[in-house]
Amino acid sequence: MSQDRRVHVRRNLFAQGRLLHPQAVIDCTLHNISAGGALVSVETDRELPKAFILQIPGNLEIRRRCVLAWRDGEWVGMRFVHPKKRPRAVPAV
Repeated sequence: MSQDRRVHVRRNLFAQGRLLHPQAVIDCTLHNISAGGALVSVETDRELPKAFILQIPGNLEIRRRCVLAWRDGEWVGMRFVHPKKRPRAVPAV
């Protein structure tokens, strides 16, 4: 039995979206999402960029910066790039 070592809980979703990159817009289908990444399928065998924006339009539009984690045929795993947090100012004593 394999052990699930995921850090974030994934939620199953089914939504149409796009992978956006300055040189390409690739249609995709979102299958699941977590705080750390997502799984989509694409209907193209063209090479994917290493970094892109995942856009899922709708009432609660999703728009996240991502990096390609892996690809197996039509299946694409991606990690979300979290913006660097600005350091909190330390009050003077």
